[in-house]
Formats: sequence, C-alpha cells, structure tokens
Amino acid sequence: MGYWTGKRVAVPGGAGFIGSYLVDQLVDAGAHVTVVDNLESGRFANLSGVEDRIEFVLGDVTDMQLCREVFEGKHAVLNMAASAPGVGHSHTHHVELLGRNVQIGSTVLEAARQAQVERVLVVSSSCVYPEDAPVPTPELPAFMGEPERANSGYGWAKRYLELQAHHYAQRFGMRIALARPFNAYGARDIARDGRAHVIPALI
Repeated sequence: MGYWTGKRVAVPGGAGFIGSYLVDQLVDAGAHVTVVDNLESGRFANLSGVEDRIEFVLGDVTDMQLCREVFEGKHAVLNMAASAPGVGHSHTHHVELLGRNVQIGSTVLEAARQAQVERVLVVSSSCVYPEDAPVPTPELPAFMGEPERANSGYGWAKRYLELQAHHYAQRFGMRIALARPFNAYGARDIARDGRAHVIPALI
C-alpha cells in the first residue's frame, strides 16, 4: 500500500505526452484517476493502456465550472495541461501563448482552491530561465533577467504561474508542489505542423 493507493486524482492534460505517462503511473500505484483534456495536443490513444481503469472527461480546463465539478472530492490535482507547441511556433506567437497558459494555470489553481483539494501540482518550464543561464542548468531562481526570447510569452506565463502558486500557498494554506521540466521527449510526443518540440524537431 503506497501513498497513491485509493487516492482520487484529477489530471488536467492527462491525454498529452507527459500527462499520459503520469496517468499510467498513478493507475499502477492504485489511484482513482480522472483525466480532463480537450485533446488539442493530447490523444486518447495515449491512454489506451488504462482507458478501462480511468474516467475521461472531454473538456477545456479554462472552464471554471467544469474544473470545479471534476475536482470536487479529489485528494490531488496534478496539472499537466498547457499550450506548449514548441519553439518553431512559440517564437512567433508570444501573445497567444502568454494569455492561454495564464488562463489554463489560473483556472485550474482557483478551481482546486474552491474545491478544497488537498494537494496541487503546478508544472512550470525551463523556459522561465534567461538566455545566459548556465548549461547544464541548475535549479536557479526563476525571476532573474528576461526569459529566453524564443519562448518569451510562454516563459513569462510560467513565471506568473510560479508566483501565483507561491501566493496561493501563503494566502490559503494550499499544499502546492512545483516542477520545471527540461526538454522531455518520448514515444507519445507529436511532431506536426511545425509545432514539434526540440528533440522530435531535430530527429
């Protein structure tokens, strides 16, 4: 019996590349998982190995009422939802990515607060770091200088969400964890329409 055994967990963006692997692990650990995803970048096929052991809700996580209903009674919300189409698209769509990602993250966080969820995961990005950050990049403060220019809109959105998470934790006593992934890649990532992430684009 591990920590996740019997826990009710919502995973926004759980049909996506990283989210679907997380869902697999949660199910294997004995959690009762609800995935909410609009399938904009995720695929239901990513959940084929666990589809009969999860609940799937087709919907947009910027819908506050939907999120509140899905999160009600959950022990944890692990937010994997984001608009992150890759640097080829990102460097010409800063406005869209800034607005969309702030909306996604803020809605999920506020809905989790309203639903009194015990634990929340906020997923940030390596794009919060400035261009002159050392490589390999250690876990540096995220608010030094400007985010890298190629992903400026996305990077600023993720910085805002880190700050918002900090204040939600202080103000409301929420138990919030923060993760900053770096160039993840794998079999379920999608390379299409000039929106591939770094590794698939190079391949």
